Amino acid sequence: MPHQAVDAALEMQVVLKEAIARNEIDVPTLAIRTGFHAGPVISDGSDVFGDAVNLAARVAAHAKPEQILTSRQTVDRLPRERASQVRFIGNAHIKGKRDALELFEVILETENLTKMQDLVVTHSGAGKLTATFGARSMELSDQRPSITMGRGEENDFVVLDPLASRLHARIEMRRGRFILIDQSLNGTFVAIPGRKEVAVRRDEFPLMGTGLLALGKSTTVHKDHCIAWTIHSGRGTDATVITTRRKLTGL
Repeated sequence: MPHQAVDAALEMQVVLKEAIARNEIDVPTLAIRTGFHAGPVISDGSDVFGDAVNLAARVAAHAKPEQILTSRQTVDRLPRERASQVRFIGNAHIKGKRDALELFEVILETENLTKMQDLVVTHSGAGKLTATFGARSMELSDQRPSITMGRGEENDFVVLDPLASRLHARIEMRRGRFILIDQSLNGTFVAIPGRKEVAVRRDEFPLMGTGLLALGKSTTVHKDHCIAWTIHSGRGTDATVITTRRKLTGL
């Protein structure tokens, strides 16, 4: 049942934190990323298959360390007291799916909770991002809101490098902005002209203008393995909702 998945995910996070606090684990930076999705599956002994299993893996891939994510379909099946423990954080484009997947975060703690507040601002049209790797170029826009990269053949850009993870990173279009999301072991290096190179590891980074991405190592090491991007500005003026966050304590 979905509510049992919520309980299990929360318990795993609590048990790990308590074990680290008692110095029972030698790796204090160890963290769990959790994602789950409810739906019909095909059972074969101890194995399960099907679309729900694949979606659960995709949801988990979007989670940051110490974060629990789930889907709209799962939240709709939660009892009221459990549904009150989740909050919507955004949409994710899943390869092979026409519709975006609505992601929800299970709230671990009420203290130091980040409150999300929407502000309406105006800006020029969203435009598009062109990414190029080798001889292949792809456009990121309203029609294609996500590009994936990594060592696995299922990615849009397949980077055959031992330092690249199978599902290393992706670029998403969110409310007119282009966001790099790293989910790898070795991080993604971002080089923007006129700025110091940034290493993004299991975090997000907003892209702007033009630049280079390298999976697992600096962009200066092997430029043939870099992914180049260029953002083309849109036309006209639109209203966009931008989510800002502020810390709340003592809730």
